[in-house]
Amino acid sequence: MDLFTIQTAAPELRVSEATLRRFISRNEIGYRRVGRRYLFRREDIDQFLESAYQPPKTEARENVHEAAV
Repeated sequence: MDLFTIQTAAPELRVSEATLRRFISRNEIGYRRVGRRYLFRREDIDQFLESAYQPPKTEARENVHEAAV
């Protein structure tokens, strides 16, 4: 099982450590607290990334193209 600290998880998520701490305080990402340390499983990181994913909006492009025709 891969475990990440704030220092190792932040680069995986491509965010700063401060942003990751904000995600923790808002309960936006799963974590485990061990003493004073926050630990993240690979599954926590993957689930967060999946929930944050926004597919490209292709409908807007199609509507613009149809209006031009």
